[in-house]
Amino acid sequence: MVDRSPLYLIISAVVPAIAILTMSGRVSAAPFIEEIDPPVFRRGAVTRTTLRGDDLRQAVGVWTSLPTTSVSSSVVSSNLSTSGPNEVVLDITVPADAPLGLHGLRLATNSGLSNVHIVLIDELPLTPAVGDVRVAGKSLDVDLPCCLTAPCQPASVDRYGIHVATGQTVAFEVVGSRFGKDYDPLITVRDESGHIVVQRDNDPGLFYDSRFAHTFESSGRFIVEVRDARYDGNESWHYVLRMGDFPAAIVTIPSIVQPGIIGTFWLPEVSAERFALTVPGRPRLQSYNQEVRASASGMATWIPLQSTALTDHSLESEPNDEPDETATMAVVPGTLSGVLVTPGDRDCFAFYLTKGQTLDFTGVSRDIGSAADLELVMYAPGAPDAREVRRIDEVPLRVGNRTIQLEARFSYPANVDGLHWLMVSDLVRDGGPSFSYRIDVTQQEPALTLAADVSRLTVPQKSWQPLPLTVTRQRFSGPIELELIGAPPGVSLEPLSIPEGVNQMVCRIVTTAEAPLGISTLEIVGRWKSEDGMSHAEAIVSVHPMIDRQLINKDRIPYSLQDNQLRLPPSLTSRFALMITSPPPFTLELPEELIVLTKYQTASFPIATQRLVGAAFDSPIVFRVTGGQIGTEDQERDNVFALIPNATVSEPTVEGVFHNRINTRYEKARVDLTATAEFAGHEVTLFRTFDLDLRSAFKPTFEPPTVTVEPGGMATFKVFPNRTPTYDGEVTVVPYSNDGLMTFPERIVIPAGQPHVELSIPIPTDRTPGRINIRCETTGYVGRYEEQLREPNLTIDVKKSP
Repeated sequence: MVDRSPLYLIISAVVPAIAILTMSGRVSAAPFIEEIDPPVFRRGAVTRTTLRGDDLRQAVGVWTSLPTTSVSSSVVSSNLSTSGPNEVVLDITVPADAPLGLHGLRLATNSGLSNVHIVLIDELPLTPAVGDVRVAGKSLDVDLPCCLTAPCQPASVDRYGIHVATGQTVAFEVVGSRFGKDYDPLITVRDESGHIVVQRDNDPGLFYDSRFAHTFESSGRFIVEVRDARYDGNESWHYVLRMGDFPAAIVTIPSIVQPGIIGTFWLPEVSAERFALTVPGRPRLQSYNQEVRASASGMATWIPLQSTALTDHSLESEPNDEPDETATMAVVPGTLSGVLVTPGDRDCFAFYLTKGQTLDFTGVSRDIGSAADLELVMYAPGAPDAREVRRIDEVPLRVGNRTIQLEARFSYPANVDGLHWLMVSDLVRDGGPSFSYRIDVTQQEPALTLAADVSRLTVPQKSWQPLPLTVTRQRFSGPIELELIGAPPGVSLEPLSIPEGVNQMVCRIVTTAEAPLGISTLEIVGRWKSEDGMSHAEAIVSVHPMIDRQLINKDRIPYSLQDNQLRLPPSLTSRFALMITSPPPFTLELPEELIVLTKYQTASFPIATQRLVGAAFDSPIVFRVTGGQIGTEDQERDNVFALIPNATVSEPTVEGVFHNRINTRYEKARVDLTATAEFAGHEVTLFRTFDLDLRSAFKPTFEPPTVTVEPGGMATFKVFPNRTPTYDGEVTVVPYSNDGLMTFPERIVIPAGQPHVELSIPIPTDRTPGRINIRCETTGYVGRYEEQLREPNLTIDVKKSP
């Protein structure tokens, strides 16, 4: 049974969210938060919080990703242990209008900003788990509603006693996995005799967390148990247990709203009633949390909603299981929404298309907390029945070295006029109230995606930090204008335009002497407009901060990130944390923007520093490089590593050396270099970037690549080894396919030091006119290793004269 009482809706703050395409992790010399205790703050109150981790000295405050309000904090105490984790105690004040739900927090120190840690903003007083909650037969009695928090200990069970009346419905929620930890909480409710009344492990859209409601058939005292489902645990894993009268809803129908427009929606897991909702007309609105209550004085929960510029919205109505006259009529472009209420349920929408019209169909389920794994089937007019023309499930997308699975999507060009149908179902024919979905049907218009590789920026006054951006243009070309939003005075973005054809660019966040010290939040928007002004595209720069740590196996190969590290709270996916510090005591320059590294060899790169007048310090400047295939020297076989001496007072300019292993890949990648020095009791870090191009020692070509000759003539060409500057050895080109041209040499040797060789190949007089394709393999010894390439190719075009 579920509570059918009316729902009262409270609009929460709005935060944008964009597809995730890139990740930024921990950088050198930055503080690192391992644990936040407690990881929940009450809005409108002060919460005393302990942060534990590394390099937490000289803490000055916190940054949060709250979209419309600021959080204040004060440092109470700190314990900077040299043998264990650092510990900082802060009083954190959250404004009363802060939106409920999950957000990001960073610690700010004089050395810079920490990694991001996910925290919960709630409205209930916090009750720490104290006493004998982990002792068999013991429990902590609490009053409903309540919010409890505790760390998860290995092989332990936490127990809480609650008193309920007959027929009372209590909602339960545990937040643990959503903090980004490897935690799988399990909730068990027992009566006083120890019998299980209800048990819940995972709920859709909440990773390994749960949110559910239970109606008790009898009154009395019941025990609520919380533990890891595997009996695992860790001091840094914390959970928050919420119990009360909040709606146990995860999804909404529809899941999309128009900013500034009054709409209606319903919660299929709770009630069939429709409710009015007015969404604030804020700019850059893309995704946000909606607060929902079961009564005006009851507890709230939060559910995700997304915004749209589409104006037509169609809601499925049963029965609509077949592509016939029972299908729900819809208008496209627009959105199609519904819920697969029972196993085997499928929903069919009908709409008119004209010949030549092309539309994009995008399924949405996981991003709105749904349990559905969508399968989409397109039907076109046929005789006598509709005919299937497209069936699709997930779509793989390659991002760098990873493959991610996108939800079902496709483009459809209509070949005929008339009524078409779209069938929506779950791939394994499952269903239930939580199996909601949305299909966005859009015209093929220009689209823009912008992503940044960093999400935190610690920039000293009178300095700058690089901000690498990746650009994806769809159905347009041309320059993109950038706008920096939320920057304090004296902070700017350079340049403000991405030229046409540029897909990767390193911008700069620049500060002047007038930039105020402190913490702020930035957003960056990119815009394109056609010359006639009729077409345009706009996007917010997306970010993806690393949550917790990326695990590495025994071979030092990183594991794939967990789902709760990939799908982040919406307030974290487009907001940059900025901290402005005092001017740096040194400068950092990289004289070369491109370093070429030959496989099996080394490459040197210069680094120039200068200690400023008046900034007296003698500590060394320590360097670290990351990016591309760069790892550490002990990883062996598959990586590039660098050895860089420290810059000192007597040696301000140093030379680093790149080394590479036998299994490294040929690729050009950006390298991020940090320079860190101890100054005035804290660390100062400057960031710079350059490109590292890992190439073969040679890359031969035929000149010209295509030779035209008559039968009986001579095909004359040159072979260039195209060696890198650090290699001058012998190169051998061997054809492994020559289309039967027996006069072609078995091998071509380019002696050491020789820039090229010239060859003339006789073509037999009886050779039939046509194209001869000669494919070659090239080898050469680079140091102790033989390098091998499956290139170059030569084409000989045999033609008779007219």
